[in-house]
Amino acid sequence: MFKPLCIISLLAGLAGSFSCSSTLYLVRHAEKTAEAQDPGLTIAGKERAETLARLLAPKNMQAIWSTSYRRTLLTAEPLRAQTQLPVQTYRNLDSLATALRTAGKNALVVGHSNTTPDLARKLGVSPSMELIPDSSYNLLFIVRIPRNPKGKPRLKETTY
Repeated sequence: MFKPLCIISLLAGLAGSFSCSSTLYLVRHAEKTAEAQDPGLTIAGKERAETLARLLAPKNMQAIWSTSYRRTLLTAEPLRAQTQLPVQTYRNLDSLATALRTAGKNALVVGHSNTTPDLARKLGVSPSMELIPDSSYNLLFIVRIPRNPKGKPRLKETTY
């Protein structure tokens, strides 16, 4: 759904003059269990996933992306249950970045300590870290993608 400003700018023929953007929320999966193969989430991880869903509830989420690992899928699950959006899985960051840039949708992307900052870079922003530290599960990269192809993506790093 277009924001009112977007509709006004389109009707006025000024689509390139206004920035109607999508917002991407990139996170590393929540705290994982000590299982060796495809771990789930700890109690703290489940609580963090619920917190993330509550935080994103008012954000008009239109897509959810995750790798196919249990820990990432379980991090996305509370938002999936809340929004009834399907969780789309991804493998290739280049393809995902292209899809996210062109979709024009607000989306959650759940990844890993190495893939989350890498995806941010592929989206055209510069995160402050190469990798998310192993002990850090509460970082949130918020990437605003302008609809105007000449616009520059913006990054906000925060915690949740």
